[in-house]
Amino acid sequence: MKGLRILIVTPTLGASPWLSETVESVRAMCPDCVHVLVAPKTVVGNLAERFPHCVVLEDGGKEAGLYGAINIAVKHFTNQWDFMSYINDDDLLMLGFCDAVAALKKSDSTVDIAYGRVWYIDSKGDLVSPISIERHTDSLLDLASILVPGIVQQGMLVSYNCWHALNGFNERYKLAADFDFIIRAKLAELVFCFVDAEVAAFRLRKGQLSGALKSMEDECVLIRNSHFGGEPSKFRKNLILLRYRLGHSLDYFKRFAKLGFRSSKTLISTAD
Repeated sequence: MKGLRILIVTPTLGASPWLSETVESVRAMCPDCVHVLVAPKTVVGNLAERFPHCVVLEDGGKEAGLYGAINIAVKHFTNQWDFMSYINDDDLLMLGFCDAVAALKKSDSTVDIAYGRVWYIDSKGDLVSPISIERHTDSLLDLASILVPGIVQQGMLVSYNCWHALNGFNERYKLAADFDFIIRAKLAELVFCFVDAEVAAFRLRKGQLSGALKSMEDECVLIRNSHFGGEPSKFRKNLILLRYRLGHSLDYFKRFAKLGFRSSKTLISTAD
């Protein structure tokens, strides 16, 4: 697949102290992409001046939320991209993102969603811990059924055909529409590809949306139940979880060796 057209979207309120780092990471890792910032009307002009190489669009207001902002950007560029990704205004793309794009260029165009490994970083940008990403794509639905997200959205690439087959993000969900999107993609038997490279970094910071753990968990339960009708039996749930933990034992070892026995939830909820 030659001349792959990449669209990268960053929803922002324009106030993130890390936005410049995010934009620079996109320029460094994917210099030929179209990078779109989607922001409130009041900051569009300022962002256009700060980042003249980006396209800056007005978002849909507070009601549309994060996922509505992404939908706006994607619709604005209809028929002008092959794969899209979105990165939060405090996160970073890493060198492995180049590997993911290169893998798609070499593919036979059957891949719908490509994703890779992601790290937690702290407010200074230092590596904290690897996130446990599921390498075996056939396990993603089982994990979703027990509310374990096998994929995080940082560095994920979604094909044009996949996006439009699923009609983008469901804006009913304000915190976990990407969880819903991935489940719908798997149920539609779209093709996932794990790229064994560090594609992005997720910044741990105080006040982030993912820090609203109870609200996010409640929304994930709603999403899970809408697709699967409820949780699996206790035996099956424990079996899925055991397989997952065994498969990611090295990730746990790296985290525990550096940080002690702290879960991902603890890392997010206690971020400075």
